Amino acid sequence: MITASVLQETQAPPLEIRVFDHDLDLWLIDDRNGRPLGQPRLILGMDMVTRAVLGFSVMTGPVTTPSLVECLQHATVPKTLSGDLGGAWMPFGIPKRVWMERASWCESRQVRTFCQARGIQLTWLTPRTSQAMIERFGHSLREQFASATGYGTQARLIRARDVLPESTPVMTLPAFRGVLESYIAGSYHRTPHSTLKVSPMEAWHSLREG
Repeated sequence: MITASVLQETQAPPLEIRVFDHDLDLWLIDDRNGRPLGQPRLILGMDMVTRAVLGFSVMTGPVTTPSLVECLQHATVPKTLSGDLGGAWMPFGIPKRVWMERASWCESRQVRTFCQARGIQLTWLTPRTSQAMIERFGHSLREQFASATGYGTQARLIRARDVLPESTPVMTLPAFRGVLESYIAGSYHRTPHSTLKVSPMEAWHSLREG
């Protein structure tokens, strides 16, 4: 069992990030004209030890190399939360190692150049490695968005529903990012993790910030 006291007595291992992609069963709509943009897909970077999410990127359509680089960049720099949360998104840093499954969007020169410039080692995973960790996070994320869809004005939603089936959950891109940040920084990071027995933020502060 990992507890706060154990973490405080443990020398911090090198920062290692597990990168994975995840899709959600809703549609993003343009916040200006209400037209459908597509279904959102996320790339997330999670600390392997503390389970803190360091960065993400959002796209519609297939996962791409620029979206992966955007996620890695987001993970390595300080961030400011938007909306009502305000303040800083604390977990960030340049990892020693990034773990990824082999995929065309991971094995590009752009990704290798980004990592080499920062001294980051790329390590390839088999498809099932750390899968339980990803599945737990994905399930919680789906539940969060299931209760949050419908953001935006009714006029914009009606425009989208002229194109999409009435039962399709929709959300504007700014609202989507706001809910995502709120869930990660305001809920997930502050809720005790079933494996760690402490929250990811407690684990991060104990291990990464002394």
